[in-house]
Amino acid sequence: MASGNPGFSWDKYSLRARNTNHEKREVIDILPAIFDGWTKSTDKQGCVVLKRSFTLGDEKLQNPYLKAKRNGDLEIYLNDELVKKVSGNFSEYCGLFIPKAAGETLHKGLNFIAVKAVNPSANLMIDFGVIDWRL
Repeated sequence: MASGNPGFSWDKYSLRARNTNHEKREVIDILPAIFDGWTKSTDKQGCVVLKRSFTLGDEKLQNPYLKAKRNGDLEIYLNDELVKKVSGNFSEYCGLFIPKAAGETLHKGLNFIAVKAVNPSANLMIDFGVIDWRL
């Protein structure tokens, strides 16, 4: 399927478009999705928590999403605000909408993304980033 946006690259973004309007959007990497760079800890309930910091500049995010590839039952947070609870596996990148309350926590300077593995498996795989999916 060809994209309506000449700057869109399936190889780079691998995001599944729900319809042609999503396909026409410009995708801007705010925090590139990478597997490395996460700090790992265990919370009081014994769940694995992975955390990563990133710095935002003066950019104004129009339509922030998480770019995610993951497995397992997870809770995802931005600056301690719940973004979403997800189950199952996504071996390709998908876009996860950031609700207004979580999006409003994003600010100039240091921000954090945290992923709590509710039922961690031996082969826990997470790969999260932040994108601005603009029309």
